[in-house]
Amino acid sequence: MRDAAGREAPTGTPQQRAVLAMLAMRAGELVTSTDLLDGIFGDEHPRTAAATISTYVGRLRRVLGRGILASVPGGYQLDVAPEHVDVNRFADLTAAAAQAPPADALDLYREAESLWRGEALAGSGGPYAERQRAALTERRLTAWEARLRLELDLGRHASIAAELQGTETLHPFRERLHAIHMLALYRLDRQGEALTIYEQVRKTLAGELGVDPGPELAELHTAILRADPALHVVQPIPVAGAHPAQLPADVGDFIGRAEVLAGITVRLSGAGQSGCTLVAISGMGGVGKTTLAIRAAHAVRPLFPDGQLYADMQEAPPAEVLGRFIVALGWPPDALPATESERAALYRSLTADKRLLVLLDNVADQAQVGCLVPGSPSCATLVTSRPMLAHLPSARHVVLDVMSEQEALELLTAVVGEARVAAEPEGARRLVAACGLLPLAIRLAAGRLLARPNWLLAHLVGRLGGLEELRASFDRSYAQLSDREGAALLALASGDEDELTLAACAQALRLAEEEAEEILESLVDRAVLSSPAPCVYRFQNLARQFISEYGEPERVRAASRGRKTPAVRIRSRA
Repeated sequence: MRDAAGREAPTGTPQQRAVLAMLAMRAGELVTSTDLLDGIFGDEHPRTAAATISTYVGRLRRVLGRGILASVPGGYQLDVAPEHVDVNRFADLTAAAAQAPPADALDLYREAESLWRGEALAGSGGPYAERQRAALTERRLTAWEARLRLELDLGRHASIAAELQGTETLHPFRERLHAIHMLALYRLDRQGEALTIYEQVRKTLAGELGVDPGPELAELHTAILRADPALHVVQPIPVAGAHPAQLPADVGDFIGRAEVLAGITVRLSGAGQSGCTLVAISGMGGVGKTTLAIRAAHAVRPLFPDGQLYADMQEAPPAEVLGRFIVALGWPPDALPATESERAALYRSLTADKRLLVLLDNVADQAQVGCLVPGSPSCATLVTSRPMLAHLPSARHVVLDVMSEQEALELLTAVVGEARVAAEPEGARRLVAACGLLPLAIRLAAGRLLARPNWLLAHLVGRLGGLEELRASFDRSYAQLSDREGAALLALASGDEDELTLAACAQALRLAEEEAEEILESLVDRAVLSSPAPCVYRFQNLARQFISEYGEPERVRAASRGRKTPAVRIRSRA
């Protein structure tokens, strides 16, 4: 018994402690004087038994308070809430664990075990204490076995083997406990030790009880001797409380895109209202798709309390990303399914009924997306890609264009400072125009200016070709083109016009308009050209500068490394 401060209170002699135990285990109920006499003294009461019980009750009242231990007609009653008695709390926790999902059950069993402080009713004497001690010990061992079985399914074989060391001596007749121990050892490639435990238990049962091990232990022994592959099959369970928060950091100087951002956040906020919630942002390299997606994801993050998952799809195939997501959601890494389809099915199960936000960045094509979209309508998925993923089911498509001049100037000002832009307003306008109003190009140019505080903004206008990160972005776009698309793009970039009609393009490519249009629309879908109006196609200024360089042999070879064959020329029908 402990007081409000958690200190152990004095409870007297073994028989007096037994009186308290009887009252506590029936808290809030009448415990008759006859029950107390039988529980403390057994069938034969000494002549002074009733007086002794009265003395014990009086002493306990001085510790507990008269209002807590009351005399009632026929006996006594301990007025405490049942949940304040460890025995009742233990029973509630184990009963809840038996009905709970496995991950929650583990926590409940551990909490129940934490209530034990040594042997049950230690220091209490009498028949009642002896009976209850045996019953409580059995309940404790049963709960322990249930928790260990869950740990076994989680693949925590090493910790189980350490925890059960010596149990064949401490609990020689607990066959289920020994089966758990043997299986854990076998899965640790310690089959010799597992077989030794069986032999020791078999001898103990035969020597003391004259019986053989039961069917469960005997069948496990046979399976170990056969090295049955089924012994390695586990049914793992996810760890409770896994709430991944994988979003990259938001940029502090996000500029513009207010209307587009609002539309995306409204769409994501509607997750759970109807069907799948999926937003796909497409656009040319450097236009700011990732920055916008991350800003939108952070804006709606509080609406997805079960977590946020992120993957750069350039870095890993879908099967690997599935594995990362599944582990982030609490699944044990050593129990991942082997195939992509199995992982996809498990992923859908783990995300069912959750509110998760998934951000898939730099997607190359629709095939990368399907298995990574949660099946639950309460989840939302945000995708960025260069080509428009037109056939994604239920997707809200956002085709991101370059910034307006005002937004571009605000971004430049946010990075290099207001004073520097105000000192060269015309130079600032020329610089953002030379950057093609692309956020990535503006940020890279501004970063170079920060490292060169004495440079005029105008000095950088003709030097943007040296921005290697931007060049690498265009290289990735070019490497994803087919040979026919790449050759057409080079042919178009060799002219002088930034905006071309379909007729002019067909003439430059020496193709019929229908065939030329097919190629041009494919280039628009891949976000390397834009189409401001039907039959009109436009190069982004800076993009054209880089694309024209692919006509040089070394540039063609460098950008074409991602293709199976080198770039080729378009053949004329003439």
